[in-house]
Amino acid sequence: MNLDLKDFGAYIKKLRVLSGFKSQRQLALEAGVSPATLSRVEAGVQHINPITLKKMSRHLKNVTYQELMTAAGYIEYDTPGPIALKVKENQESIYSGEYQFITEQEMALLTEFKKYPAFYRDIKINPKVNIRRLSKIWEAFKNST
Repeated sequence: MNLDLKDFGAYIKKLRVLSGFKSQRQLALEAGVSPATLSRVEAGVQHINPITLKKMSRHLKNVTYQELMTAAGYIEYDTPGPIALKVKENQESIYSGEYQFITEQEMALLTEFKKYPAFYRDIKINPKVNIRRLSKIWEAFKNST
């Protein structure tokens, strides 16, 4: 269960903040990694290497090095075990705060669209606008059948 670069960056950012680091620089200096590297990882433009991940894992709370390696795609599981399931749970919680402004109907629609990764990936780019746009498309589709 590995995350794409953007999702992994958001995951690392969330872990950093939850671990009490207000800035990328704070975590980078504490972990002994380049602040620029951490910035690029969180921005989703650079893949993190296992050595940097190991250094950072010592300072991130509630996550193990193995979980980070799984999220980064270095460890694969054929069947989801507890680590893969925790990574999935964390992945889903990355965006949970962004969806607080949508209605129950829109959340049901979003849940349905999660079954179609291409739609869901587009939704995450700009949730507020894209969920409403897809909701209108869905209503038009339902009314035409």
